[in-house]
Amino acid sequence: MKSNLRKTKIVGTIGPASQSEEMLTKLVKAGLNVTRINFSHGGYDENGEKIETIKKVRKELNKPVALLLDTKGPEIRTGMLETGNEKVVINEGQTFTFVNEDIIGNNERTSISYKDLYKDVKVGSTLLVDDGAIEFEITEIAGKDIVCKALNTGKLGSRKTMNVPNVKLELPALTQKDIDDIMNLQKTVIDALENKELFAASEKEEFLEYIKVVGKIIGCYESENDELIAMGVYGKLGIRKNNYGYDLELNEEELLDVGQIESTVVAPEYRGNSLQKKICNELEKISIANNDKLLCATVSPYNKYSLNSFLELGYKIEKDKLKYGGLRRYVVVKKLI
Repeated sequence: MKSNLRKTKIVGTIGPASQSEEMLTKLVKAGLNVTRINFSHGGYDENGEKIETIKKVRKELNKPVALLLDTKGPEIRTGMLETGNEKVVINEGQTFTFVNEDIIGNNERTSISYKDLYKDVKVGSTLLVDDGAIEFEITEIAGKDIVCKALNTGKLGSRKTMNVPNVKLELPALTQKDIDDIMNLQKTVIDALENKELFAASEKEEFLEYIKVVGKIIGCYESENDELIAMGVYGKLGIRKNNYGYDLELNEEELLDVGQIESTVVAPEYRGNSLQKKICNELEKISIANNDKLLCATVSPYNKYSLNSFLELGYKIEKDKLKYGGLRRYVVVKKLI
């Protein structure tokens, strides 16, 4: 007997023409199985509204419609060119300048989206444009502009991606003025989780205490939309009750040498880009500078991605505890001295 079961799944990108409740209802009734959200476009609020509408429609229709979040990594892009969609030729050996000012570019210079790039690179560094189609070597940092020599001939279009191999982009320390961004990022992460037990939320007052008294919060902003996309919280709590050293049954003298990663948070659309590892490495540097002997963190055993990240960074599981009102957590530890 021939089966009428449809084996092919239909994936549809949800954009301006399809994001209304009315249109989504029509698409799901017509057989749409997976709704794709392109996080290269739109901010938290816009994409959040799309997700809520999709959830509402699938509940009303009682259809198991999946959400597919098409993520991007933190990116740097070149600016628009005076030729519009037509590419310009960059010749091998010619001088080309990436300028800090927002301009309409040409075959000699263009603007870039990441305005602090000049702080992170140096003469001799390599810049790759359009997935490596054109390679540049930096010859001069002229104020905030980056002067380069083209290492090959290629065609440059508007708004092409840039990569900076072997260069660490700085993660700034966050301050009280960033607290709303911190709370918004935490809410975005929690809202995106099906299993809320994977994440233990912190109150605004707790974040402020880490900023002002017992630690430091570092963050990474996406330059084009100026949105906080990732952060990490370091604390040195001494004999305060929330020191993870108590879970390890350390005495008061030993507690003074414990630093802890209170939280690492990465926006859903930026996961898979090793941002959590980079943040943990930066927090470890802060911990070493504070002469900590141990650096501790807690992680849900069910959060395989975060757990594997800590294990790959050299942490060991020391305790399996119920914390944060009954949530199961591993206490992971890395010896620094």
